Amino acid sequence: MNPEVERLHASACRYYSGTSSALKLLAEVIMSMVSRITVFILFLCGVPSAPLYAQVDPGEFSVVGSITDGEWIIYDTDNSNLPSNNITSLAIGGDGVAWIGTDTGIARLDGQRWTTFRLQGSHIFSVAAESQSSASRTSTRTLPSVWAAVGDTIDGELVGLGLAHFGGRRWVGIDTSNSGLHSNDIRNIGFGFSGTGWAIPASGFTLSHYDGVDWSAHSALSEIDQRLYLRAGLTGYSAGVVDKDGIIWLALGGTVSRFDGESRASVFVGASGGEQLFSSIAVAPGGDVWVGTFSEAVQHFDGETVTSHDPGIDGKITSIALDRDENPWVGALGALAHFDGEVWTVYDTENTELVRLNVNAIAIDQNGNKWIGTDEGLAVFNETGVVTSAEREPANSGIPDRIVLHGNYPNPFNPSTTFAFDLPEPADVRLAVYDALGREVFTVVSQRLNAGRHHYAWDAGNLTSGVYFYRLDTGEFSATRKMVLVN
Repeated sequence: MNPEVERLHASACRYYSGTSSALKLLAEVIMSMVSRITVFILFLCGVPSAPLYAQVDPGEFSVVGSITDGEWIIYDTDNSNLPSNNITSLAIGGDGVAWIGTDTGIARLDGQRWTTFRLQGSHIFSVAAESQSSASRTSTRTLPSVWAAVGDTIDGELVGLGLAHFGGRRWVGIDTSNSGLHSNDIRNIGFGFSGTGWAIPASGFTLSHYDGVDWSAHSALSEIDQRLYLRAGLTGYSAGVVDKDGIIWLALGGTVSRFDGESRASVFVGASGGEQLFSSIAVAPGGDVWVGTFSEAVQHFDGETVTSHDPGIDGKITSIALDRDENPWVGALGALAHFDGEVWTVYDTENTELVRLNVNAIAIDQNGNKWIGTDEGLAVFNETGVVTSAEREPANSGIPDRIVLHGNYPNPFNPSTTFAFDLPEPADVRLAVYDALGREVFTVVSQRLNAGRHHYAWDAGNLTSGVYFYRLDTGEFSATRKMVLVN
Protein backbone atom coordinates (compact mmCIF):
# COMPACT_ATOMS: atom_id res chain seq x y z
CA MET A 1 0.00 0.00 0.00
CA ASN A 2 1.06 3.58 -0.59
CA PRO A 3 2.66 4.81 2.70
CA GLU A 4 0.88 8.16 2.44
CA VAL A 5 -2.51 6.48 2.06
CA GLU A 6 -1.77 4.22 5.03
CA ARG A 7 -0.71 7.23 7.13
CA LEU A 8 -3.90 9.14 6.28
CA HIS A 9 -6.09 6.14 7.04
CA ALA A 10 -4.39 5.45 10.39
CA SER A 11 -4.75 9.11 11.33
CA ALA A 12 -8.44 9.03 10.46
CA CYS A 13 -8.96 5.92 12.58
CA ARG A 14 -7.26 7.51 15.59
CA TYR A 15 -9.28 10.66 15.11
CA TYR A 16 -12.48 8.64 14.83
CA SER A 17 -12.07 7.00 18.24
CA GLY A 18 -11.88 10.26 20.17
CA THR A 19 -14.25 12.66 18.49
CA SER A 20 -17.85 13.73 18.73
CA SER A 21 -20.62 12.19 16.65
CA ALA A 22 -20.51 14.99 14.08
CA LEU A 23 -16.77 14.74 13.68
CA LYS A 24 -16.98 10.94 13.57
CA LEU A 25 -19.24 11.33 10.58
CA LEU A 26 -16.60 13.51 8.92
CA ALA A 27 -13.96 10.91 9.75
CA GLU A 28 -16.08 8.23 8.16
CA VAL A 29 -16.31 10.31 5.00
CA ILE A 30 -12.52 10.71 5.01
CA MET A 31 -11.99 6.99 5.47
CA SER A 32 -14.48 6.24 2.71
CA MET A 33 -12.54 8.54 0.33
CA VAL A 34 -9.25 6.88 1.30
CA SER A 35 -10.73 3.44 0.62
CA ARG A 36 -11.90 4.58 -2.81
CA ILE A 37 -8.42 5.86 -3.67
CA THR A 38 -6.90 2.41 -3.09
CA VAL A 39 -7.82 -0.70 -5.06
CA PHE A 40 -10.48 -2.23 -2.82
CA ILE A 41 -8.60 -1.77 0.46
CA LEU A 42 -11.00 -3.07 3.06
CA PHE A 43 -9.69 -1.11 6.02
CA LEU A 44 -12.06 -1.36 8.91
CA CYS A 45 -11.78 0.76 12.02
CA GLY A 46 -12.84 -1.69 14.67
CA VAL A 47 -15.18 0.25 16.96
CA PRO A 48 -15.16 -1.26 20.47
CA SER A 49 -18.57 -0.95 22.04
CA ALA A 50 -19.81 -1.05 25.62
CA PRO A 51 -19.59 -4.56 27.08
CA LEU A 52 -22.67 -6.64 26.59
CA TYR A 53 -21.94 -8.31 29.94
CA ALA A 54 -22.68 -6.60 33.26
CA GLN A 55 -20.27 -7.57 36.04
CA VAL A 56 -22.05 -9.05 39.04
CA ASP A 57 -19.18 -10.32 41.17
CA PRO A 58 -15.46 -10.64 40.45
CA GLY A 59 -15.13 -13.41 37.87
CA GLU A 60 -18.88 -13.76 37.30
CA PHE A 61 -20.80 -12.21 34.46
CA SER A 62 -24.43 -12.17 33.43
CA VAL A 63 -25.60 -11.28 29.96
CA VAL A 64 -27.77 -8.25 29.39
CA GLY A 65 -30.50 -9.60 27.14
CA SER A 66 -33.25 -12.20 27.02
CA ILE A 67 -32.44 -15.42 28.89
CA THR A 68 -34.70 -18.46 29.22
CA ASP A 69 -33.72 -20.60 32.23
CA GLY A 70 -30.08 -20.08 31.30
CA GLU A 71 -30.50 -22.15 28.12
CA TRP A 72 -31.03 -19.33 25.64
CA ILE A 73 -29.37 -15.96 25.12
CA ILE A 74 -30.85 -13.70 22.47
CA TYR A 75 -28.86 -10.87 20.87
CA ASP A 76 -30.22 -8.22 18.54
CA THR A 77 -29.49 -4.61 17.65
CA ASP A 78 -31.41 -3.42 20.73
CA ASN A 79 -29.25 -5.17 23.35
CA SER A 80 -25.94 -5.59 21.54
CA ASN A 81 -23.72 -3.99 18.95
CA LEU A 82 -24.71 -6.27 16.13
CA PRO A 83 -24.61 -4.15 12.97
CA SER A 84 -27.82 -5.87 11.77
CA ASN A 85 -30.30 -8.49 12.93
CA ASN A 86 -29.89 -10.40 9.67
CA ILE A 87 -27.11 -12.88 10.53
CA THR A 88 -25.67 -14.40 7.37
CA SER A 89 -22.72 -16.46 8.65
CA LEU A 90 -20.90 -17.56 11.82
CA ALA A 91 -17.44 -18.78 12.79
CA ILE A 92 -15.95 -19.70 16.16
CA GLY A 93 -12.18 -19.39 16.48
CA GLY A 94 -10.01 -21.77 18.46
CA ASP A 95 -9.77 -19.03 21.08
CA GLY A 96 -13.55 -19.14 21.54
CA VAL A 97 -14.14 -15.76 19.90
CA ALA A 98 -17.31 -15.59 17.84
CA TRP A 99 -17.28 -13.84 14.46
CA ILE A 100 -20.72 -12.87 13.22
CA GLY A 101 -21.34 -11.90 9.61
CA THR A 102 -24.41 -9.81 8.78
CA ASP A 103 -25.82 -8.03 5.76
CA THR A 104 -24.23 -4.76 6.94
CA GLY A 105 -20.87 -5.74 8.43
CA ILE A 106 -19.06 -8.01 10.88
CA ALA A 107 -19.21 -8.23 14.67
CA ARG A 108 -16.80 -9.95 17.04
CA LEU A 109 -17.80 -11.15 20.51
CA ASP A 110 -14.97 -12.30 22.78
CA GLY A 111 -17.26 -13.17 25.68
CA GLN A 112 -17.11 -9.78 27.33
CA ARG A 113 -16.94 -7.14 24.62
CA TRP A 114 -18.40 -6.53 21.20
CA THR A 115 -16.37 -5.04 18.37
CA THR A 116 -18.04 -4.04 15.13
CA PHE A 117 -16.27 -3.55 11.82
CA ARG A 118 -17.41 -1.42 8.92
CA LEU A 119 -16.44 -2.53 5.44
CA GLN A 120 -16.56 -1.25 1.93
CA GLY A 121 -18.78 -4.04 0.69
CA SER A 122 -20.88 -4.53 3.78
CA HIS A 123 -22.74 -7.77 2.99
CA ILE A 124 -20.96 -10.80 4.44
CA PHE A 125 -21.64 -13.99 2.50
CA SER A 126 -19.34 -16.19 4.59
CA VAL A 127 -16.87 -15.84 7.45
CA ALA A 128 -14.17 -18.32 8.51
CA ALA A 129 -11.57 -18.36 11.29
CA GLU A 130 -8.35 -20.16 10.41
CA SER A 131 -7.94 -21.22 14.03
CA GLN A 132 -11.41 -22.68 14.50
CA SER A 133 -10.88 -26.13 15.97
CA SER A 134 -11.48 -28.39 18.92
CA ALA A 135 -10.27 -27.37 22.36
CA SER A 136 -7.41 -29.88 22.17
CA ARG A 137 -5.69 -28.23 19.27
CA THR A 138 -2.48 -26.41 20.10
CA SER A 139 -1.90 -23.31 18.04
CA THR A 140 1.21 -21.14 17.82
CA ARG A 141 -0.73 -18.17 16.49
CA THR A 142 -0.74 -15.09 18.70
CA LEU A 143 -3.16 -13.16 16.52
CA PRO A 144 -6.44 -14.27 14.97
CA SER A 145 -6.70 -14.89 11.27
CA VAL A 146 -10.21 -14.38 9.94
CA TRP A 147 -11.51 -14.31 6.39
CA ALA A 148 -14.77 -12.96 5.03
CA ALA A 149 -16.40 -13.18 1.62
CA VAL A 150 -17.88 -9.73 1.04
CA GLY A 151 -20.36 -8.19 -1.35
CA ASP A 152 -22.54 -5.19 -1.95
CA THR A 153 -25.61 -4.17 -3.89
CA ILE A 154 -24.74 -2.60 -7.23
CA ASP A 155 -27.51 -1.48 -9.59
CA GLY A 156 -30.01 -3.40 -7.50
CA GLU A 157 -28.05 -6.67 -7.63
CA LEU A 158 -26.06 -8.24 -4.79
CA VAL A 159 -22.60 -9.08 -6.13
CA GLY A 160 -19.36 -10.34 -4.62
CA LEU A 161 -16.40 -8.00 -4.21
CA GLY A 162 -13.76 -10.52 -3.15
CA LEU A 163 -12.42 -11.37 0.29
CA ALA A 164 -11.37 -9.45 3.38
CA HIS A 165 -8.65 -10.75 5.69
CA PHE A 166 -8.18 -9.76 9.33
CA GLY A 167 -4.75 -10.55 10.76
CA GLY A 168 -5.36 -9.15 14.23
CA ARG A 169 -4.83 -5.47 13.58
CA ARG A 170 -6.70 -4.47 10.45
CA TRP A 171 -8.68 -5.83 7.53
CA VAL A 172 -7.15 -5.97 4.05
CA GLY A 173 -9.03 -6.49 0.81
CA ILE A 174 -8.16 -9.46 -1.40
CA ASP A 175 -9.50 -9.67 -4.95
CA THR A 176 -8.48 -10.73 -8.44
CA SER A 177 -6.42 -7.57 -8.93
CA ASN A 178 -3.99 -8.19 -6.06
CA SER A 179 -4.00 -11.99 -5.66
CA GLY A 180 -4.45 -15.26 -7.52
CA LEU A 181 -8.11 -15.40 -6.53
CA HIS A 182 -10.06 -16.80 -9.47
CA SER A 183 -13.29 -14.85 -8.90
CA ASN A 184 -14.47 -11.94 -6.78
CA ASP A 185 -17.98 -13.38 -6.47
CA ILE A 186 -17.23 -15.74 -3.57
CA ARG A 187 -20.10 -17.17 -1.52
CA ASN A 188 -18.42 -19.72 0.74
CA ILE A 189 -14.98 -20.04 2.36
CA GLY A 190 -13.40 -22.49 4.79
CA PHE A 191 -10.05 -23.39 6.34
CA GLY A 192 -8.41 -26.50 7.75
CA PHE A 193 -6.12 -26.71 10.78
CA SER A 194 -3.04 -26.21 8.61
CA GLY A 195 -4.11 -22.70 7.60
CA THR A 196 -4.90 -23.67 4.02
CA GLY A 197 -8.34 -22.82 2.69
CA TRP A 198 -10.81 -22.91 -0.16
CA ALA A 199 -13.23 -20.40 -1.69
CA ILE A 200 -16.33 -21.41 -3.66
CA PRO A 201 -17.72 -18.98 -6.27
CA ALA A 202 -21.38 -18.09 -6.70
CA SER A 203 -21.36 -19.88 -10.05
CA GLY A 204 -18.93 -21.92 -12.10
CA PHE A 205 -16.80 -24.90 -11.15
CA THR A 206 -13.38 -23.30 -10.61
CA LEU A 207 -12.37 -23.07 -6.96
CA SER A 208 -9.75 -20.85 -5.35
CA HIS A 209 -7.21 -22.42 -2.97
CA TYR A 210 -5.13 -20.63 -0.33
CA ASP A 211 -1.78 -22.28 0.44
CA GLY A 212 -0.86 -19.98 3.31
CA VAL A 213 0.71 -17.37 1.04
CA ASP A 214 -1.54 -16.70 -1.94
CA TRP A 215 -4.66 -17.88 -3.72
CA SER A 216 -4.70 -19.95 -6.91
CA ALA A 217 -7.35 -21.41 -9.21
CA HIS A 218 -8.20 -25.12 -9.16
CA SER A 219 -10.82 -26.98 -11.13
CA ALA A 220 -12.26 -30.11 -9.53
CA LEU A 221 -14.14 -31.08 -12.70
CA SER A 222 -13.02 -31.88 -16.21
CA GLU A 223 -14.38 -29.75 -19.04
CA ILE A 224 -16.56 -32.67 -20.14
CA ASP A 225 -18.07 -33.04 -16.67
CA GLN A 226 -18.66 -29.31 -16.47
CA ARG A 227 -20.60 -29.36 -19.73
CA LEU A 228 -22.66 -32.31 -18.53
CA TYR A 229 -23.61 -30.54 -15.32
CA LEU A 230 -24.44 -27.33 -17.19
CA ARG A 231 -26.75 -29.25 -19.52
CA ALA A 232 -28.47 -30.65 -16.41
CA GLY A 233 -29.11 -27.10 -15.22
CA LEU A 234 -26.41 -27.07 -12.52
CA THR A 235 -24.29 -23.94 -12.76
CA GLY A 236 -22.09 -24.41 -9.69
CA TYR A 237 -21.60 -26.04 -6.33
CA SER A 238 -24.57 -25.76 -3.98
CA ALA A 239 -22.53 -26.25 -0.79
CA GLY A 240 -19.04 -27.03 0.45
CA VAL A 241 -17.07 -27.53 3.64
CA VAL A 242 -13.35 -27.79 4.44
CA ASP A 243 -12.28 -30.54 6.84
CA LYS A 244 -9.49 -30.43 9.42
CA ASP A 245 -6.95 -31.65 6.85
CA GLY A 246 -7.76 -28.86 4.41
CA ILE A 247 -9.67 -31.09 1.97
CA ILE A 248 -12.83 -29.58 0.51
CA TRP A 249 -16.05 -31.61 0.34
CA LEU A 250 -18.40 -30.41 -2.38
CA ALA A 251 -22.13 -30.83 -2.92
CA LEU A 252 -23.17 -30.70 -6.55
CA GLY A 253 -26.75 -31.58 -7.35
CA GLY A 254 -27.44 -34.76 -5.39
CA THR A 255 -23.83 -35.95 -5.15
CA VAL A 256 -20.91 -35.34 -2.79
CA SER A 257 -17.23 -35.46 -3.74
CA ARG A 258 -13.95 -34.56 -2.05
CA PHE A 259 -11.09 -32.63 -3.65
CA ASP A 260 -7.54 -32.26 -2.32
CA GLY A 261 -6.34 -29.85 -4.99
CA GLU A 262 -5.06 -32.53 -7.33
CA SER A 263 -7.66 -35.27 -7.63
CA ARG A 264 -11.40 -35.42 -7.08
CA ALA A 265 -13.05 -38.52 -5.62
CA SER A 266 -16.78 -39.15 -5.67
CA VAL A 267 -17.96 -39.98 -2.15
CA PHE A 268 -21.61 -40.87 -2.59
CA VAL A 269 -24.79 -40.29 -4.53
CA GLY A 270 -27.74 -39.31 -2.36
CA ALA A 271 -30.78 -41.43 -1.60
CA SER A 272 -33.36 -41.76 -4.38
CA GLY A 273 -30.57 -41.78 -6.93
CA GLY A 274 -29.51 -38.22 -6.18
CA GLU A 275 -32.88 -36.70 -7.09
CA GLN A 276 -32.90 -34.60 -3.91
CA LEU A 277 -30.57 -31.65 -4.45
CA PHE A 278 -28.17 -30.88 -1.61
CA SER A 279 -28.21 -27.43 0.01
CA SER A 280 -25.75 -27.77 2.92
CA ILE A 281 -23.04 -30.15 4.12
CA ALA A 282 -21.06 -31.06 7.26
CA VAL A 283 -18.26 -33.61 7.63
CA ALA A 284 -17.31 -35.28 10.92
CA PRO A 285 -13.64 -35.84 11.84
CA GLY A 286 -14.21 -39.55 11.28
CA GLY A 287 -15.49 -39.00 7.76
CA ASP A 288 -19.25 -39.33 8.27
CA VAL A 289 -21.09 -36.90 5.99
CA TRP A 290 -24.39 -35.13 6.71
CA VAL A 291 -26.15 -33.17 3.98
CA GLY A 292 -29.28 -31.05 3.93
CA THR A 293 -31.58 -30.88 0.94
CA PHE A 294 -33.84 -28.31 -0.67
CA SER A 295 -36.80 -30.57 0.17
CA GLU A 296 -36.73 -30.79 3.98
CA ALA A 297 -34.80 -34.08 4.23
CA VAL A 298 -31.40 -34.73 5.79
CA GLN A 299 -29.14 -37.51 4.51
CA HIS A 300 -26.33 -39.30 6.34
CA PHE A 301 -23.47 -41.28 4.78
CA ASP A 302 -21.50 -43.46 7.25
CA GLY A 303 -18.90 -44.63 4.76
CA GLU A 304 -21.04 -47.42 3.39
CA THR A 305 -24.75 -46.60 3.50
CA VAL A 306 -26.81 -43.49 2.77
CA THR A 307 -29.71 -42.99 5.19
CA SER A 308 -32.46 -40.43 4.69
CA HIS A 309 -33.91 -38.62 7.73
CA ASP A 310 -37.00 -36.52 8.25
CA PRO A 311 -36.03 -34.00 10.96
CA GLY A 312 -39.62 -32.79 11.30
CA ILE A 313 -39.07 -29.30 9.95
CA ASP A 314 -40.34 -27.64 6.81
CA GLY A 315 -38.47 -26.04 3.96
CA LYS A 316 -34.92 -25.98 2.67
CA ILE A 317 -32.17 -27.10 5.09
CA THR A 318 -30.01 -23.98 5.23
CA SER A 319 -27.20 -25.12 7.52
CA ILE A 320 -25.73 -28.09 9.40
CA ALA A 321 -23.24 -28.23 12.28
CA LEU A 322 -21.98 -31.26 14.20
CA ASP A 323 -21.61 -31.37 17.99
CA ARG A 324 -18.87 -33.15 19.95
CA ASP A 325 -20.75 -36.44 19.57
CA GLU A 326 -20.74 -35.88 15.79
CA ASN A 327 -24.54 -35.57 15.83
CA PRO A 328 -26.15 -32.94 13.57
CA TRP A 329 -27.90 -29.70 14.38
CA VAL A 330 -29.78 -28.50 11.30
CA GLY A 331 -31.41 -25.18 10.54
CA ALA A 332 -34.23 -24.33 8.17
CA LEU A 333 -36.49 -21.40 7.37
CA GLY A 334 -38.67 -21.75 10.43
CA ALA A 335 -37.04 -24.13 12.89
CA LEU A 336 -33.95 -25.78 14.36
CA ALA A 337 -33.62 -29.56 14.83
CA HIS A 338 -31.17 -31.89 16.57
CA PHE A 339 -30.55 -35.61 16.13
CA ASP A 340 -29.13 -37.42 19.18
CA GLY A 341 -28.47 -40.66 17.33
CA GLU A 342 -31.98 -42.00 17.87
CA VAL A 343 -34.62 -39.25 17.68
CA TRP A 344 -34.98 -35.74 16.30
CA THR A 345 -35.93 -32.80 18.55
CA VAL A 346 -37.39 -29.67 16.94
CA TYR A 347 -36.98 -26.16 18.35
CA ASP A 348 -39.26 -23.44 17.01
CA THR A 349 -41.19 -20.40 18.21
CA GLU A 350 -43.58 -22.67 20.12
CA ASN A 351 -41.01 -24.04 22.58
CA THR A 352 -38.48 -21.17 22.65
CA GLU A 353 -38.71 -17.44 23.24
CA LEU A 354 -37.53 -16.66 19.75
CA VAL A 355 -39.91 -14.48 17.78
CA ARG A 356 -38.70 -16.01 14.49
CA LEU A 357 -36.39 -18.90 13.79
CA ASN A 358 -35.39 -18.58 10.17
CA VAL A 359 -31.93 -20.09 10.53
CA ASN A 360 -29.17 -18.89 8.20
CA ALA A 361 -26.12 -20.28 10.00
CA ILE A 362 -25.12 -22.56 12.90
CA ALA A 363 -21.79 -22.90 14.72
CA ILE A 364 -20.92 -24.90 17.85
CA ASP A 365 -18.15 -23.83 20.23
CA GLN A 366 -15.89 -25.89 22.49
CA ASN A 367 -18.31 -25.53 25.41
CA GLY A 368 -21.21 -27.03 23.50
CA ASN A 369 -22.94 -23.68 22.98
CA LYS A 370 -24.92 -23.58 19.74
CA TRP A 371 -24.66 -20.23 17.96
CA ILE A 372 -27.67 -19.75 15.72
CA GLY A 373 -27.82 -16.94 13.18
CA THR A 374 -31.31 -15.94 12.08
CA ASP A 375 -32.84 -13.09 10.13
CA GLU A 376 -34.07 -11.60 13.43
CA GLY A 377 -30.87 -11.73 15.48
CA LEU A 378 -28.38 -14.12 17.08
CA ALA A 379 -29.30 -16.86 19.55
CA VAL A 380 -26.95 -18.89 21.74
CA PHE A 381 -28.34 -22.15 23.10
CA ASN A 382 -27.11 -24.88 25.42
CA GLU A 383 -29.34 -27.58 26.87
CA THR A 384 -27.41 -27.51 30.16
CA GLY A 385 -27.03 -23.71 30.31
CA VAL A 386 -24.96 -21.38 28.18
CA VAL A 387 -21.31 -21.29 29.22
CA THR A 388 -19.92 -17.76 29.13
CA SER A 389 -16.27 -16.87 28.62
CA ALA A 390 -15.90 -16.17 32.34
CA GLU A 391 -16.73 -19.82 33.01
CA ARG A 392 -14.72 -21.18 30.09
CA GLU A 393 -11.71 -23.39 30.63
CA PRO A 394 -8.54 -22.39 28.76
CA ALA A 395 -9.18 -22.99 25.07
CA ASN A 396 -5.94 -24.89 24.49
CA SER A 397 -5.64 -26.82 27.76
CA GLY A 398 -5.33 -29.98 25.68
CA ILE A 399 -7.12 -32.08 28.32
CA PRO A 400 -10.48 -33.49 27.18
CA ASP A 401 -13.37 -33.50 29.62
CA ARG A 402 -14.49 -37.07 28.84
CA ILE A 403 -13.57 -40.25 26.96
CA VAL A 404 -14.45 -40.10 23.26
CA LEU A 405 -13.72 -42.56 20.47
CA HIS A 406 -13.64 -40.51 17.27
CA GLY A 407 -14.37 -41.78 13.79
CA ASN A 408 -11.35 -43.04 11.89
CA TYR A 409 -10.10 -40.94 9.00
CA PRO A 410 -10.30 -41.44 6.11
CA ASN A 411 -13.31 -43.73 5.95
CA PRO A 412 -13.64 -45.57 3.56
CA PHE A 413 -9.86 -46.11 3.36
CA ASN A 414 -7.19 -47.92 1.35
CA PRO A 415 -4.98 -49.21 2.82
CA SER A 416 -4.30 -47.01 5.86
CA THR A 417 -6.41 -44.98 8.25
CA THR A 418 -5.97 -43.13 11.55
CA PHE A 419 -7.80 -43.68 14.84
CA ALA A 420 -8.24 -40.96 17.44
CA PHE A 421 -9.59 -40.99 20.98
CA ASP A 422 -9.67 -38.67 24.00
CA LEU A 423 -8.76 -39.50 27.60
CA PRO A 424 -9.59 -37.04 30.42
CA GLU A 425 -7.17 -38.86 32.77
CA PRO A 426 -4.57 -41.64 32.57
CA ALA A 427 -6.09 -45.04 31.78
CA ASP A 428 -5.29 -48.60 30.71
CA VAL A 429 -6.36 -48.62 27.08
CA ARG A 430 -6.97 -51.32 24.53
CA LEU A 431 -7.89 -50.49 20.92
CA ALA A 432 -8.44 -53.43 18.56
CA VAL A 433 -9.81 -54.09 15.07
CA TYR A 434 -12.39 -56.80 14.33
CA ASP A 435 -13.84 -58.26 11.14
CA ALA A 436 -17.55 -58.54 10.34
CA LEU A 437 -17.73 -61.89 12.17
CA GLY A 438 -16.36 -60.41 15.38
CA ARG A 439 -12.90 -61.93 15.09
CA GLU A 440 -10.00 -59.77 16.24
CA VAL A 441 -7.62 -59.08 13.36
CA PHE A 442 -5.27 -56.51 14.88
CA THR A 443 -4.42 -54.91 18.23
CA VAL A 444 -3.67 -51.24 17.64
CA VAL A 445 -2.60 -50.38 21.20
CA SER A 446 -2.78 -52.07 24.60
CA GLN A 447 -1.06 -50.08 27.34
CA ARG A 448 -1.52 -47.33 29.92
CA LEU A 449 -1.75 -43.88 28.34
CA ASN A 450 -1.74 -40.34 29.70
CA ALA A 451 -4.65 -37.90 29.46
CA GLY A 452 -5.10 -36.11 26.14
CA ARG A 453 -5.94 -36.89 22.54
CA HIS A 454 -4.19 -39.91 21.04
CA HIS A 455 -3.75 -40.78 17.35
CA TYR A 456 -2.75 -44.17 15.91
CA ALA A 457 -2.20 -44.90 12.23
CA TRP A 458 -3.08 -48.38 11.00
CA ASP A 459 -2.27 -50.12 7.73
CA ALA A 460 -4.75 -52.85 6.81
CA GLY A 461 -2.04 -54.65 4.88
CA ASN A 462 -3.34 -57.71 3.05
CA LEU A 463 -6.83 -57.71 4.57
CA THR A 464 -9.67 -58.06 2.07
CA SER A 465 -12.19 -55.33 1.29
CA GLY A 466 -15.22 -55.11 3.54
CA VAL A 467 -16.67 -53.79 6.76
CA TYR A 468 -14.51 -53.81 9.89
CA PHE A 469 -15.04 -52.57 13.43
CA TYR A 470 -12.70 -51.02 15.97
CA ARG A 471 -13.32 -51.04 19.71
CA LEU A 472 -11.88 -48.94 22.52
CA ASP A 473 -11.87 -50.37 26.07
CA THR A 474 -10.62 -48.65 29.21
CA GLY A 475 -12.28 -50.79 31.87
CA GLU A 476 -14.94 -48.19 32.67
CA PHE A 477 -15.64 -47.25 29.06
CA SER A 478 -16.23 -49.17 25.87
CA ALA A 479 -17.18 -47.96 22.37
CA THR A 480 -17.25 -49.50 18.91
CA ARG A 481 -17.28 -47.83 15.50
CA LYS A 482 -17.53 -49.08 11.92
CA MET A 483 -15.16 -48.53 8.99
CA VAL A 484 -14.90 -49.72 5.40
CA LEU A 485 -11.76 -51.00 3.68
CA VAL A 486 -11.78 -50.63 -0.10
CA ASN A 487 -8.94 -52.35 -1.96
